[in-house]
Amino acid sequence: ARKLGSRLVAAMAIVAWKAHIHSAKAEKAAAQLAERLENERHGLEEKLAQAYDQADQAVASMQRELRTKELLAADLREVYDQASRTAGGAQTASRGSEFRHGGAAGTVAMANVAAQALLGGQSVARGSPGPNQAGGPSGGSRRR
Repeated sequence: ARKLGSRLVAAMAIVAWKAHIHSAKAEKAAAQLAERLENERHGLEEKLAQAYDQADQAVASMQRELRTKELLAADLREVYDQASRTAGGAQTASRGSEFRHGGAAGTVAMANVAAQALLGGQSVARGSPGPNQAGGPSGGSRRR
C-alpha cells in the first residue's frame, strides 16, 4: 500500500509539473502575442497620425488656393467694373457677356478696355494668335 501511495504521489507530482510547464508556455505565448499586438497598434497609431497630418496639409493648401482664386476673381470683377465705366461702357458691357462665356472677341475687348482703364492708354489687339495659342500644345507642355 505504501508503494502504491508513493507511485500515486509521484504521478500526481508529474501531472502537476506538466501542467505548470504547459501553463508557463501558454503565459509566455500570451505575453508575446500581447506585445506583438501592442507594437502593431502603436505602428497603426503612427500611420493614422501621419495620415491626419497629410490631410491637414492638403486642406491648408486647398484653402490657400481657394483664397488666391477668390482674390483673383475680385480683381477681375474690379477690372471689369472699371472697364465698363470707361468710354464705350455699353459696348464693353455687351462684349463682357461674351467674355464671361469664353468668347474670344469678348476676351480681347476686355483686355483692351482693362488696359485702357488701368494704364490710361490705347491697347492693340493681336490679329493672329500668340506663340502658345497656335492650336497645339505650347513648347513647355508634355504629352503622355
